[in-house]
Amino acid sequence: MVCIVGTFLFGWDLGGQKVVYASWRSGDRRWPYLCQFWVGIPAWPALVQTAFDQPLGDGFMRPPSLARTGNDAPHELDMWHQQYHSRFEMGTVFTMIAGLLNILVIFDAAAGPVGSSPLSSPPQPSGKKRKGSRGDTTDEDAVPEPRGPGQAVGEDAKT
Repeated sequence: MVCIVGTFLFGWDLGGQKVVYASWRSGDRRWPYLCQFWVGIPAWPALVQTAFDQPLGDGFMRPPSLARTGNDAPHELDMWHQQYHSRFEMGTVFTMIAGLLNILVIFDAAAGPVGSSPLSSPPQPSGKKRKGSRGDTTDEDAVPEPRGPGQAVGEDAKT
């Protein structure tokens, strides 16, 4: 959990806390959010922000405005790219990796590692006789009979 959330928060901070947002508008489809979503609760406020027209809180994880103030004026997403340069993209990649790693953790918790088989029970005794080192036949899984008090080691337990 520490590694996944740490990777997510590092990427989020690297991109100026602007890289995690959900947007399905024309011209700004945020496909990376489909990976970021799987981090869990840290990424879910972005979904809440898309449900409202006005940003909630202080605009925490809100999508950028695509409105332009003039003909050649950049919109807010362009300004984020200009301000953070490649850190915006690297932050997006780090947050996506955190979400994809969490999917692997979910699968591992649900089904275990790939290619593993369930634990099998120990082999049952076959009851077959085998030749001992001195040529006599012994039972492979023979358990010695309990001795009574005063009975010698070689004496039969049933006498």
